[in-house]
Amino acid sequence: MAFFQHPQGPLPFSLRRAVIALAAYGIVTLTYQVWLLLSLGVHFDELILGAVRIVFGLGVAFAISKRMGWARWAGIVGGVIGGLGLVAAGMSLASGGPSAFPLGAVGAAYAVLSTVLLVVPATQLVRGDARAAFSHPAAPSA
Repeated sequence: MAFFQHPQGPLPFSLRRAVIALAAYGIVTLTYQVWLLLSLGVHFDELILGAVRIVFGLGVAFAISKRMGWARWAGIVGGVIGGLGLVAAGMSLASGGPSAFPLGAVGAAYAVLSTVLLVVPATQLVRGDARAAFSHPAAPSA
């Protein structure tokens, strides 16, 4: 796949998994935002927050595929935030089930799926082969 090619060689599988998970996060968020708009008629500020999430997922996925150093850290921070969201979603599900979410089962499914799709890239981006892929080779000495 040409998308995964880079002058330093092909992306390691850990980076490919991170790119795919972040792109899936963007697509899941887009689908959820469309569902919210069509079924509930959400407010403008909620659409803006959804757009920021979509841009984050797809933008960081693209930047990781191009091995931009900031993208690795953005993916890790997004995973930490997603992990906290997963804990919060788990606590909410444990205390009241899907009815504890304002949007019922769809909201619960989105909360769990989106946070898992944020945690997976973070676990892949801290691996040794991912760190090595972002390190720049030393300049040849003269």
